[in-house]
Amino acid sequence: MKKPTLYDALEQFEAIEANLAKLERLCGDVESLIPTGISFGSDPAYEDKCRAAAAILEHMPAIDGWQLKLEFFDLDEIAQIRFDLAEIMEPAAEASFENSLQEPSRQLREYRFRFNRKRRQLIRHALDDAIDQVDRLIRATRPAIEAMEPRDSIPKPHLPSCAPISRKSPR
Repeated sequence: MKKPTLYDALEQFEAIEANLAKLERLCGDVESLIPTGISFGSDPAYEDKCRAAAAILEHMPAIDGWQLKLEFFDLDEIAQIRFDLAEIMEPAAEASFENSLQEPSRQLREYRFRFNRKRRQLIRHALDDAIDQVDRLIRATRPAIEAMEPRDSIPKPHLPSCAPISRKSPR
């Protein structure tokens, strides 16, 4: 089995990035379709966007064990909760409920933060590995090079072979 390369990992990150951007757009659309006030009834556009988000969510991997969860309220459920809260006249509860409608956006921001941190970590480790490889090459060739005359060219046997970084061709 072939060990994944940095480019394989970056390709996977690009796919996750694309799905994350789609989810962010869908979540914004879903929130904009939530009616203000008490409004019973369904909205096919709202339901379709919720289903589309759920379909994309299935492809979002956990990051360090943290799994993205997006839960959208049914529009009738929103109306019923608003109706019940209006009857009990509890402003703090109403504010808390209205804030809970934005929980999917908060979850996406948390995922975005973790995703960006993980991507930076991957790049940092790859750079550290590359620097270590160059340092080993310099240490291995230094004694032979220091023993040479200034105008001599470096013979190939003094340079240890390095594994080239595999790069996929652009599509």
